[in-house]
Amino acid sequence: MIKEYQVIDRDEVTHTIPVEEGISVMESIRNHLQPFGWGNCGGSMVCSTCHVYVTKGNFEEPCEEEQDVLDFAEGVQPTSRLGCRLFFENQKDDVLIKLGP
Repeated sequence: MIKEYQVIDRDEVTHTIPVEEGISVMESIRNHLQPFGWGNCGGSMVCSTCHVYVTKGNFEEPCEEEQDVLDFAEGVQPTSRLGCRLFFENQKDDVLIKLGP
């Protein structure tokens, strides 16, 4: 299990953040980086303000509801995910996440 992961913020600065078991990527980034307007819905998967790009790492495929929210998000790419749906359960590979627009 990994103990930390990398996040590239909107200014292209890379940060190392500790993995906290049971905490979503959205909560972890909010707790450590406090980006403006981040995770406005608190993880209820309705706003897409926690839109990230998973540059490196293996997470479960997005569910249909997550994909529906991403359909209306800005700047969606094939690696787009909602941070509120990403958890580090059984993550053994390095993780690099970039904040969305």
